[in-house]
Amino acid sequence: MKRVKLDDTTPLGLRSNVNYGCAGPFFQALFHIPIFRSAILAYRPTRDDWGEVKGYWNGKSRGLSNEYGFNNYYPEFKTRSYTKFIHEFQKLFGFLSLSQRVYGDASSLIDALAYEENRNKWDDVSVQDFFIKILDVIVQSTAYRDLIDLDPGIPDSLSEYIMPFDRLLKSLGRNEIHRNYNYQPEKKDEDVLCIPLEITPYCNTVYAAFDQIVRYKTEPLQKVFFSDLAKILIFTLKHHDSFIDGNFISGDPGFHIHKELYMDRYLLNRAEDIEKRWHQLEGLKLESEKINHAIRRITEYQGRHNGLDLLKGSIEYFRRKCDKARNIGFMDDDAQKTCSFLEGILEKVEQKFKDLIERKDELDMKIRDIFDTPDMKKVVYRLKAVLGSERQQHYAYIWVSKGSKTETISSNNEDGNWWKFSDTTVEETFEERVLNDTSGLHANSSVYSLIYVNADIDYNFSNINDLIPSSLKEYVKKDNHLLDEELSTNEYRTQDNNRNDYNSNDNYYDNNNYNNNYNYNYYNSNYNNDDDNYNDYNSTDQDVIMGDSGETNAYNSDSITYGENHTNHKIQYSIDTTEQQEKNIVSIHPIINLRFEIFCIKLGQVDLFKSLIRKYYDVDNSATLSWDDPLPLDTRYRDDPIYKKYVELFNKYKEITLYFTEGLERVSSDEYRNALAYFKYAIDLENDWIDNLSVTDRGNSVRLNGEKLQRSKEIDAYARACLKVEHDGFLGKIRCKSYVTRGLKDGLQILQYIVRYIGASNCAEDDLFKQFRHEFEETLEKFDDEFSEEQQKLIDNLFKEYTQPKESSFKNTEYIEESTDLYGRYKDALKLCSKALKKYKVPSLC
Repeated sequence: MKRVKLDDTTPLGLRSNVNYGCAGPFFQALFHIPIFRSAILAYRPTRDDWGEVKGYWNGKSRGLSNEYGFNNYYPEFKTRSYTKFIHEFQKLFGFLSLSQRVYGDASSLIDALAYEENRNKWDDVSVQDFFIKILDVIVQSTAYRDLIDLDPGIPDSLSEYIMPFDRLLKSLGRNEIHRNYNYQPEKKDEDVLCIPLEITPYCNTVYAAFDQIVRYKTEPLQKVFFSDLAKILIFTLKHHDSFIDGNFISGDPGFHIHKELYMDRYLLNRAEDIEKRWHQLEGLKLESEKINHAIRRITEYQGRHNGLDLLKGSIEYFRRKCDKARNIGFMDDDAQKTCSFLEGILEKVEQKFKDLIERKDELDMKIRDIFDTPDMKKVVYRLKAVLGSERQQHYAYIWVSKGSKTETISSNNEDGNWWKFSDTTVEETFEERVLNDTSGLHANSSVYSLIYVNADIDYNFSNINDLIPSSLKEYVKKDNHLLDEELSTNEYRTQDNNRNDYNSNDNYYDNNNYNNNYNYNYYNSNYNNDDDNYNDYNSTDQDVIMGDSGETNAYNSDSITYGENHTNHKIQYSIDTTEQQEKNIVSIHPIINLRFEIFCIKLGQVDLFKSLIRKYYDVDNSATLSWDDPLPLDTRYRDDPIYKKYVELFNKYKEITLYFTEGLERVSSDEYRNALAYFKYAIDLENDWIDNLSVTDRGNSVRLNGEKLQRSKEIDAYARACLKVEHDGFLGKIRCKSYVTRGLKDGLQILQYIVRYIGASNCAEDDLFKQFRHEFEETLEKFDDEFSEEQQKLIDNLFKEYTQPKESSFKNTEYIEESTDLYGRYKDALKLCSKALKKYKVPSLC
């Protein structure tokens, strides 16, 4: 069952605790209690409670006075602050159960919330009482929340469902206090309650953050231990600190997110054993530091040179000296003795270096595994949420359970999936992406919080049968139908009144205005990385179904009577709507490949589009469409001579998309060089298509304007980003002394691909190619050491390629069969590549 809302109520998601108006860590953690979350999502105010629905979502009451409704009977609700408070929870939890925002699911909470009313006596008005009862039970339960172990008189109906909140987010410490807090002797047992679990610049794991707390001492051998850890641990990643300069480990690629934490090492009941292990650990680390120092003495001779390389270079020098003397019939005994002596030294140093590395690896393994024993893996915490921000949006990776399997409770550790919830989108994702978030090409650079839950409380309540009576379901159905009718009628009237405004200003959306306003920022502002949330797609308000975040009623008007010609009104409405949609869709947008009618408008064939709709529009199948669905057209139009030639042009346009998509998919697989041939072919294909873009009408050839469908600039932007990735890669190898030769060899191959794409005749004038040559010269100027003979030869060849490039071309791309899911492939590839190449400023969908 659905509930229609009047305005956009997309949940805001989890907010950082450093932002204004956010939900604090306590409320962020509450979503781990399924019964509480479901009850909050179930609540919807009636018009009598809050007035207009829009007023409720905006937090502004326009309802009736407190003399009416439930305020008479429940003194706790004398003001509407509680209702607004409930909405704050809904904003927090709403994105977790987008498909469960329905009355039917709410009724399943009756048993769990101890609602013992006689269900057989329910009538239509009981819907309000039902929700009030849910709130009332929640309010009652707060009185018992911290007394569950102390008060045997708690009602049995509540005892199973009350979470002891005092243990939910608080940890009890012993023996120590944190340096950031004032010590109070009378609160000795609570001295660690408020420690913020911050992952500081010096930490690259959660364990390192806890180790900082444990190692802090005021007396010798005294450490912080916890008698009881909170059931939910919320860690805040600090990416900057006003007292420290530089980058921080918690924001660098070296930071690692653990799927599970084993917290036995921090508990008081194992303190003696843990102290011994810490003592062993400190000894191992001390020895490891000595080994590292010895290694550095070899690899960083005089702070800048590799000792092994110096020895090898010296040996090579004396060998050449001996060879030169031998070539002229002379034996240089001194040089030979020196060479032999140095070879003996090198052999000893290499053996010592090998022994040091092996010992270092052995020590590192012992340090890593000091707590990796079965007895130290009994207190388990599981990762449940990773919170982050991208630009102005916030998102959360959250483990979503698929539900219970037993009669009582069921672990949700295995039966579920990771989902990414943002301010406007919801999408399933992979665990690898969660544990290695690569936002902005810097792992964890945007992650600000991690939430772990103790495995002992990590369960779901069992599913409860739907007990809502059929009379109540019928009441809701009728209510929704009336509201649908009201909204649709108002929407049509608004559209009808404004129709003349659209037609009276024909030049408002002419080509010049379109081109002047077209830029990537505009494109980004309208495409929210999810096809189900295209806010500016229609200039009129849309009715959003509560039970489905993607479906809209923009085409649903079965319950509306427009007059004598109902069908004509529907057709005209679809024409007006599609024309408005087209204005907000740019050439690179994937949706054009799915909607022939948008393609026709982009070609400037508006009259053709209108005749197509009037002749082949399938009114019977236009009941409910999402925004990315093509208009329902009778497929016979494809064989109609009037439209057939445009269908052929449309298929050619999709062929260009296919090769562009192939290139994008290779970029997603880090095959940057292989992608170039597909990008080049797509551009050539489009140029040829544009040059021959015409149709024959009554024996005359009519030239068409494909300017709004051109994507050459966008494709070229992705291709040049690939060139930059490859060129930056080989320059990076040159800057590393150990990979100079390899980098120079790679550079020769990469330069061939660059020249093939840009064209040898264009290189002299191409700004990107000139930039590459300048960067190469600048890199060599900063190189301190002398180049070997092989390296110098490679450098000479590279300079020749930079200054005298040779003409060559890519091999012919393989024939690609037409894709059955071109739209989906193109959309997904475009999203992934725009994120992966974001630093190169490619056209982005994020």
